[in-house]
Amino acid sequence: MIVSREVRADRIERLHDWFALQLRFADTVAEKSNIPFGTAVTFYTNLHPRLGFGRPTHEGGESLEWKQFVRQLEQLPPGERTSFTKIYAGERLLDWSGDVQHRFGCFGFDGPNEGDIRLHFIPVDREGGVGPLGRARSETRIAELKDMFAFIRNAYEADAKSVVGGSWLYNLDAYRRLFPPAYIACLKVHKSPSQLTGGSWWGQFIDHEEHIVLERVAEFTARLKQLDTTALWKLFPLPPMRTRVAIDAFYEHYGVAL
Repeated sequence: MIVSREVRADRIERLHDWFALQLRFADTVAEKSNIPFGTAVTFYTNLHPRLGFGRPTHEGGESLEWKQFVRQLEQLPPGERTSFTKIYAGERLLDWSGDVQHRFGCFGFDGPNEGDIRLHFIPVDREGGVGPLGRARSETRIAELKDMFAFIRNAYEADAKSVVGGSWLYNLDAYRRLFPPAYIACLKVHKSPSQLTGGSWWGQFIDHEEHIVLERVAEFTARLKQLDTTALWKLFPLPPMRTRVAIDAFYEHYGVAL
């Protein structure tokens, strides 16, 4: 789909405070952890994947273009970094589907990878002016999940063994009710991330129309004053949760047969 320059500009402006929040966080982490600001931007914000560079590695394999971007950021005063990021994002910002391998409405998955199917949620449904997790959309979401797991069972029956998920959305009843009870029963707060780059961390600060969620931003900003670099997950109002369960629980829950 071709997006007009005007629509893209409106979107970037709408995300101004979202970019600013992440850059402020990176600045604070860099100061408290005694690491370069560019390193903090790479591994502690959603910018690397959201600008189309994928998940960063700790082996120093970032692209030359990304390295140039963060080098320019480092050279700017903090008050000018958000504007510079918005200009850059105007050409590169991805939608929330990213590079998910398979899409089924608001859901997608990657894998199987060593037997694991990894779930993703993509908030693209705005029908009727309600959010994609509104109660009126529950049946649609469940139908998407049923279609997805029917596809997985028929395409990857021998290789797909488990389903894994990780997101702030598991804090919401509206999201949890879509899944098998056994999957939800295994939820645990993600307390030891190697990086904080995913939408599973940063998506909670904007709603399904990409408007900033002011109360969560205010809570996060207040907690920044007491930042503990050994427990960064505590800063997030809705800390991401992780779960993993045998895929048979999904087949049974949605009535998926071969």
